[in-house]
Amino acid sequence: MDNKNNTSNEVTANSETNDLAQLRFLLKENLPPILKYMDDQRTKHTTPLTKFTIGSFLLVIAIILIIIGILVYSKLLESSAFTFIVGTILGYLFGISKIILSEDE
Repeated sequence: MDNKNNTSNEVTANSETNDLAQLRFLLKENLPPILKYMDDQRTKHTTPLTKFTIGSFLLVIAIILIIIGILVYSKLLESSAFTFIVGTILGYLFGISKIILSEDE
């Protein structure tokens, strides 16, 4: 009975060693091409920022600010809401400007 347990333990240890060896081989040989493929897919789906994209984005922000300004002027909206929207948009623009400036380099 003891001999049979030792044999099964050795078989399990050998199969685990083989599995680890196969895993090391897969990671060593196949991981770089997979990472390259994933990086290529990521760069393939990014759209370049053009002047049209930036201009249309700024136009939408300007329209939103004008509409909210009109609502505040006609006293349908409180001025604190206008201040909040302006602060939020400025914070977003400062955050996105880092991305825009880094893509030009």
